[in-house]
Amino acid sequence: FDILNLLDGYLKSSSPSVVMAATKLFLVLAREYPYVQADVLVRVKGPLLSACTSESRELCFTALCHVRQILGSLPGHFSSHYKKFFCSYSEPHYIKCQKMEVLCELVNDENVQQVLEELKGYCTDVSVELAQGAIFAIGNIARTYTEQCVGILTELLGLQQEHITSAVVQAFRDLVWLCPQCTDAVCRALPSCEDAIQDSEGKRALIWLLGAHGEKVPNAPYVLEEFVENVKSEMFPAVKMELLTALVRLFLSRPAECQDMLGRLLYYCI
Repeated sequence: FDILNLLDGYLKSSSPSVVMAATKLFLVLAREYPYVQADVLVRVKGPLLSACTSESRELCFTALCHVRQILGSLPGHFSSHYKKFFCSYSEPHYIKCQKMEVLCELVNDENVQQVLEELKGYCTDVSVELAQGAIFAIGNIARTYTEQCVGILTELLGLQQEHITSAVVQAFRDLVWLCPQCTDAVCRALPSCEDAIQDSEGKRALIWLLGAHGEKVPNAPYVLEEFVENVKSEMFPAVKMELLTALVRLFLSRPAECQDMLGRLLYYCI
């Protein structure tokens, strides 16, 4: 405790770097005293929030990493300050990604609408990586707030942009796997998605959904048939494997519509 007393003054330093270094040492030395750690985390909330908006990108990124670590121990610790983690246009990609990760962990009943609106704005960003990251973030939040998130993701499909459609379909695949109750809503949104997807991950996600839940998608066999007809020109082996698996699964629930194309696909594979 003598060392902890010496560190106490550094927690009030005007330098965010000193505050974070002291905090880290404090947490290590006080790991056997959870109540002391909790008190320290409360006291450093202000300096950390200031560092998260610092003009120094390195300091900002480091502070965001510290925030994520703290949220692992104290979920919702920064929930009342969620707007501090909204992205600015001039910020680099790696900082925006960290902020979106933090926002996903700060969502609660009071701020979910505001956070989703903010993330929705990022989905149409000129940066493909940022736009897809925002879509995946909404997909993560959908595990708790399914209805609102599925509505936003379905709305994004209407933009008919390749990278957006691909990311939405991937988010739908993961969501259906974890939250089966939203399967019907996802299946209603799938028709016409295939026209806008060109990348392998998007194709695999769509094919998996059509194979696993094709009985709820009226045109599922016909969409898969297009993939079968183009299988010779398909460059990605993982897509071909996914197609074979999906078609076999769909054949079990819709044999009449799948028998002929499954035979053609098997003949190609052999």
